Amino acid sequence: MELRLQNELLTSAATTLETLSRLQAQLISAQADLQAFGSPLREVEAAKAALEKLRLDLTPAPTPPAPAPVVPAPVQPAPVVEVKVENARKLFAVNPAFAADNLPEGKRKWHTQLLQALKMPTADPNARKIAGSSISELVGFTIKDYVVALASALDATGNVLFLREIIEVMEVLKKRQVFTIDSNKDRAFIASMYALVAYVTHVNRHLDAAVEAAAVYWNGELMELCHNDIPSDDLTHSYAASVETAWYLYLLTGESCYRVDAEQRRDELVRSITIGADQRAQWNHRPAFAASKSANTLQRTTYGRYVMQTMVMLKRTGLDTIPMASLVKTVLGIVRANGTISYLIDGTQEESVGKIPSSNWALLVPYDTSGELAKRLTAAVRAHHVLVPAGFLTVG
Repeated sequence: MELRLQNELLTSAATTLETLSRLQAQLISAQADLQAFGSPLREVEAAKAALEKLRLDLTPAPTPPAPAPVVPAPVQPAPVVEVKVENARKLFAVNPAFAADNLPEGKRKWHTQLLQALKMPTADPNARKIAGSSISELVGFTIKDYVVALASALDATGNVLFLREIIEVMEVLKKRQVFTIDSNKDRAFIASMYALVAYVTHVNRHLDAAVEAAAVYWNGELMELCHNDIPSDDLTHSYAASVETAWYLYLLTGESCYRVDAEQRRDELVRSITIGADQRAQWNHRPAFAASKSANTLQRTTYGRYVMQTMVMLKRTGLDTIPMASLVKTVLGIVRANGTISYLIDGTQEESVGKIPSSNWALLVPYDTSGELAKRLTAAVRAHHVLVPAGFLTVG
């Protein structure tokens, strides 16, 4: 490249010298003419100026030095940020590497007790018997409790056995073929149960054909039940169940319309709850929008427990309602230190003590900083009870 540039410069210089020689000859001729004919001096000067301008124009500009090569600054690697994830599994996902021996000692105890209770003929609740009865109220309430407890245990441990148990119990219900839902209240609870089962199986559908089939079936049943609108009622506990249904539909589909619906229903539910100076949460049998209807007194514990269960599950799955600490205070008023349970959610009157271990109160134990609820439930639970040990697995 340098040799070619030198040749070009030599050629240009030769041309320039030839032109200068020609112009010089013209100047000499002009001077001779001036002497011969007396031409004015200004013409000669003009010729000289033209000669100088032409010389400058034809003189090649010096070649600029080649620019120095650009050396990029060394790229410093980005600092490695270690992200610690307490639970890398998806919500309700099976852990393929699950081993009971790896559970903390406290959890391992409750895990063993839960598995033993599930095998007992006297298990409480006896989910297969109730599912086989197809009594819609029992299915909506009791099987829903059972599914919630086992889904929570699955989420806490990743043990696939809890997923299998959910699918098997729902299979009993499926085989009943004819299943009449007796009321809007029952329809609301059953829809929320279908929604939870559909979501739990959907998350794990990749495991095998049985889980995939269950996911497809219960999603279909859910959509059939909700094809016009999400089932609900003007009772606080069944209205709360409709919030769950809408929220699980959002988690299943990702469609924003379900999220908006769930949030609106949640807001209506929260408007129906008051939190007193003692931080206890209370509500009536009917939500605020149905307050003018009859029988709108403080809700009984029998039904109020489902409102609490719903709010805990919404919290666990990403939709906040009221502070869990307020629910804990409410439950500590219901499940008393002396081993009794109240008839109303404000802690007054008497209810059957059998409703202590047969409800999902233990789901609130992780939110009880006093540890008192765990003590009271531990005193009430027996070997055949399913819900309490399942709830205790969610602690820690």
